[in-house]
Amino acid sequence: MDIKNLEFIQKFGSYGKGPLNLPVGVTIDKDDNIIYSSHHHRIQRLDSNGRSIQHVGKEGNGSSEFSYPHGVACDMNGNIFVADSGNHQIQVYDSNGKFIQKFGSEGKDDGQFNCPQGVACDKNGNIFVADSFNHRIQYLNSDGEIILKFGSEGKEENQFSYPKSVACDSDGNVFVADSLNHRIQIFNSYGNFIKSIGTEGDKNSEFTYPNGLAINRDGQVIVADHSNNRIQVFG
Repeated sequence: MDIKNLEFIQKFGSYGKGPLNLPVGVTIDKDDNIIYSSHHHRIQRLDSNGRSIQHVGKEGNGSSEFSYPHGVACDMNGNIFVADSGNHQIQVYDSNGKFIQKFGSEGKDDGQFNCPQGVACDKNGNIFVADSFNHRIQYLNSDGEIILKFGSEGKEENQFSYPKSVACDSDGNVFVADSLNHRIQIFNSYGNFIKSIGTEGDKNSEFTYPNGLAINRDGQVIVADHSNNRIQVFG
């Protein structure tokens, strides 16, 4: 794929109660199907042409029930991790969409969350969670056991204001969309601060409430610069 010459291919979906309704988070599974979360309180799997393959969930707080799910990610085995934001938990499904487990509850202790919004899987099968309203990142194993955490509320290095999204590169570095601080912060796999990109504004390398964050196979960092109505790419 020629990254520099990407062109529009197709679009699918419309507002309603059908396959696509208020999509929020999106990822690709091991078969290149599209998995997305929606504010219709469910997870949907589509093939590459937008045809519905499967959907899981309804509004609620039980197993396979969601309250405004946000981030979604797949590990190398195809397991699906969902940031079930309104229920303050992470739900886990196998590659076939079968419920495995959920972990977390509302709170500030290790392994607890307050409106988690972003989730990312690393090459070791562990997950990073943007624990947004606790202004921190938690690093957990696939069973939800805490490995480390970093961050607190503020504007300094290693502090956050409502982090929205998290992503990992092939070297294990962690990128955080520090939304209300209008920047991207970068850490190593041990949670040690490396650098920060951006300040508030609308020029190149400036942000206004950065939200979504992804890293492609070439290591380029793609940022959804929310209130500037644009995508910025760094490499």
